[in-house]
Amino acid sequence: MKFRVERAELTDAVAWTARSLPAKAMTPILSGLLLAADSEGVRMSAYDLENSASVLARADVVDAGSAVVQGRFLTGLARTLPRAPVETVLQCPRSSLPAGSTRTPPPGCGLGALSQRP
Repeated sequence: MKFRVERAELTDAVAWTARSLPAKAMTPILSGLLLAADSEGVRMSAYDLENSASVLARADVVDAGSAVVQGRFLTGLARTLPRAPVETVLQCPRSSLPAGSTRTPPPGCGLGALSQRP
């Protein structure tokens, strides 16, 4: 999955979706944000067995796909990004997210442990 998104669009979407993440997840997958990129943009979703949140961020998607990234990690990273468009490449297990002048591998990634969400 590869996409380019404006920083403000990414941080708003991550912050809004991450509010639904549980403080202490019963299973590790519930602490993740599902990122699904397609021709419409990047949809970010979170689910904690009681509540769910989903938001679509406008993005230029080069390669469509889906991945789960640890929500708290992505929230912290999004706050530190420079004020410029963000180019993201998620190809498990070799993924990278920009963090200033460096590229950071996100914890999590595969969809193997993810069951169907409502």
